[in-house]
Amino acid sequence: RNLIILTSILLTIILSTSYAIFVVNTNEYKASELLVSNLLYGIQIDNQNTTTVTTSETKVVTIKITSLNGIDSKYSLEYRITSGNDKAKVYYLKDITPQGEIEEYNKNTHTKEIKVVIETDNEVTVSFNVSGGYKGKEEVGTTQNYIAVTTKGYEVTVNVPNGHADKSPKQVEENGTVTFTVTAEEGYTTEGMIVEGDSCTIEGDTVKVETVTQDIECTAILAEDKLKTILVADFYKKMKEQYSDIIDTKRTSFNGFYTTASAYIEDGDFIESEIVGTTDLKDKVYYYSGAVTNNWVSFAGFYWRIIRTNEDGSLRLLYAGLASDEGKTGTQYIGSIRTYNSSYNDTMYVGFKYGSTGTLSNNRQNTNNSLILGPDKDTHDSGSEVTLNGWYNQYLMGNQDTNGKNWDKYISRTAVYCNDRATSTTYNATSTMYYAAYDRLERRGRPSFKCGVNYQGKLIEGTQSEADKFSGANDKAKLTNPIGLMTADEVTYAGGCYGSFSRSSQPYYYTNAYGGKRCRLCLVVDYDTL
Repeated sequence: RNLIILTSILLTIILSTSYAIFVVNTNEYKASELLVSNLLYGIQIDNQNTTTVTTSETKVVTIKITSLNGIDSKYSLEYRITSGNDKAKVYYLKDITPQGEIEEYNKNTHTKEIKVVIETDNEVTVSFNVSGGYKGKEEVGTTQNYIAVTTKGYEVTVNVPNGHADKSPKQVEENGTVTFTVTAEEGYTTEGMIVEGDSCTIEGDTVKVETVTQDIECTAILAEDKLKTILVADFYKKMKEQYSDIIDTKRTSFNGFYTTASAYIEDGDFIESEIVGTTDLKDKVYYYSGAVTNNWVSFAGFYWRIIRTNEDGSLRLLYAGLASDEGKTGTQYIGSIRTYNSSYNDTMYVGFKYGSTGTLSNNRQNTNNSLILGPDKDTHDSGSEVTLNGWYNQYLMGNQDTNGKNWDKYISRTAVYCNDRATSTTYNATSTMYYAAYDRLERRGRPSFKCGVNYQGKLIEGTQSEADKFSGANDKAKLTNPIGLMTADEVTYAGGCYGSFSRSSQPYYYTNAYGGKRCRLCLVVDYDTL
């Protein structure tokens, strides 16, 4: 009497029956089938006899019931939970109901396709069964221990033109509630988000739909991050006012220590950026050089120096501490670590993050943090060595602005910290070899903001290694906290020079707000924080 299909989360849906099963083949149909009270039916799931459902996944399956009878009849789809969480929800979607009449074989409606949703939060096995009956007779009964699929469900879709929802569409049973987490693309924000659509509401960065009684489509409209796109133009104007004679020119000489207060333009990395109202800034970087005194900013309770603009429309800042101790020990510079990595006998240790030895590809696997970066969960302790992650967690994740938001909110996730591991000589894991930066700076005197290029600005490896472009958004070189160090190229643009030094005058990066030396920590912030 029963055609049973087992639905197993983390297992499979298995087609089976309690009576004799055989397969009928015609030019139009192939299915497992069963004689039920002298009535013959076939059943399939998603055009096959098995399917897999992952734990905690809401699974939608299409169950196809086919009448192979020579007369019209009735059908009823049922289920029971055979193992696991007995609170799993099973409901159907759309207008084809799990119970009704079905015409004889070869008529237009001799098949019924029913979309069924299985919703659970852990492993579960669900058994489906189809019962049949003669048209005009009593209603089709329910098989013992089975439950008829009678609960209806709906689909809710959230469209986000300048972002995305965590998953869309989502299924929900009748009168249920469903939520979507919205993420904005670069240049947009979920703050001030509005939503269009019946029953669609907003809670923070989520779209919520309650008491669902029909299919619903919502559209989340994100606000453009205008402060960022407008202020970058304002920043450029200020730089141009200060250095009108050179701001739109490129510095050409890097053969010595440079202390003249200046600002220049340079080609940025291979990132296409669009900055509203400033098309002349596209793919360009503006940076300070020499002993400048007008690149100070205050952010998160500390002083910083502006290093340059970034390709994603943010500012790169250099930590400069406080103007006095102000009772905060260890805030004039970050950390007492003297080595980048404690080990030095292998090329993999030049990585901000690194993998394993043997090949450059292995080095770039980025599974280990450098000593100066520190563990992801590091916390600040003035009595121990301070790492970049530890300082970030202490002062940017742990402190808030006047609006009650962590300072971390303002940090760009897309700005790149280049850890250039392209080589200018043949790779050798344990013997002398040279990286691209050495060729650019020591031999040629030509820095670059591009990652992985030679002194002519051309890619050494043909394509950029994404594993060298660290950021908070790059899965191949992902930072838990978007924080880094000045590169040798950035130091050169700022006025430094390989093998040169001056005691009488130094570029701006040399001293902090308190007048002492400090580590060259970099941070990138959006313009609305300045």
